[in-house]
Amino acid sequence: MFHYDEVNNLLTCPAGVTTKQSFRDHNREISVFHFPMTECGKCPRKPECTNFRDSRRTVGISKVNKELREAEDYNRTEQLKKT
Repeated sequence: MFHYDEVNNLLTCPAGVTTKQSFRDHNREISVFHFPMTECGKCPRKPECTNFRDSRRTVGISKVNKELREAEDYNRTEQLKKT
């Protein structure tokens, strides 16, 4: 649903809004991204994206994000379905 640009440390939502890393949560080992309330509040896709009372989406990206996306992609392949 979201596109993570690991090289530039940017996250883009399905509506095309891009944000940079807000902070690093060292306890949970994730990079946290906050999307601007000015964008999320008026977005027509907000109901499918977030129901937080502050009207914005926050996303955490872990160090295993790439591996998780690769596993999701593999799980949709015909090769997996044949096994």
